[in-house]
Amino acid sequence: MTGEYLAVGLFETLKLCDKTGWTHCVSQVNHGSVLNVEWHRDSNTLYCGFGDGSVDCVAILEKSVDNDTFHIVQMTSNLLQVNDVIHEITEDLEFEQSVTLFEFAYKHFLVATETKMFI
Repeated sequence: MTGEYLAVGLFETLKLCDKTGWTHCVSQVNHGSVLNVEWHRDSNTLYCGFGDGSVDCVAILEKSVDNDTFHIVQMTSNLLQVNDVIHEITEDLEFEQSVTLFEFAYKHFLVATETKMFI
């Protein structure tokens, strides 16, 4: 939904690529060809329809962003792990809703959930 990732379905294979085409994950599936792929509005869940008639739900986790001081990883749909690489401190940020987008912009760390924006 955000345009950051692209899901590609092949015969018994599902690939997750970034907007430059770089493959981040390849999953082997045993359901035949991937016929349909649909992103959930939270940008963390992918629904796939397969040639054998089955439907599967895939959670996209461990997305990350970095700057000179922090490395931030999405651990679950509503949990971000913040690593201060200079001071070697780790802290968890938990949100009530699924995190749809997080990034560093305009010298701030921004987090968007389904209905709120945090700076």
